[in-house]
Amino acid sequence: MRNPRLNMFVAMLAAVLVAGCSDPVRQDEKPASKDEVIKVAPDDAAMEAAKREGRRTLPEFWQHQAKPAADESMFSVKFDLLPGPAAEYIWASVATRDADGVVGVLGNVPEAPGYSIGQSVKINEADIIDWQYRKGTRMQGHYTTRVLLDQMPPAEAQEYRTALGW
Repeated sequence: MRNPRLNMFVAMLAAVLVAGCSDPVRQDEKPASKDEVIKVAPDDAAMEAAKREGRRTLPEFWQHQAKPAADESMFSVKFDLLPGPAAEYIWASVATRDADGVVGVLGNVPEAPGYSIGQSVKINEADIIDWQYRKGTRMQGHYTTRVLLDQMPPAEAQEYRTALGW
């Protein structure tokens, strides 16, 4: 059975992480029609460790994505849409992965002009920093999300943890 709150959370929290910015966006400043953007300093040690863990465990994700168990779904990766100094980290569901690379469908409203939610994009595996999939009612991966939850007010973070099955 699908959990509507979990589905909504995954679509919403698929929080776009904008590197290189030191001031977090306040809740009351986000546009109602856009996903929440959470800005993190480029030298944030916890976020850098989370990205390393996401990259290190990516082969595990690919194994599950290639041959999902009956209770596994919602395979997505978080990657840098704008590799270079103006990074924008965004979630995309994996459409295909083969010898030609990875193609994903953007799952967030991008900040970058020229991109839109639902758009198919080519993803360089070197730009992937995190991954997620649902196993039963529990989300797997989400290393960068865990760091972002630690920066939220406790009650709000607990709601997200509950929705993620943690």
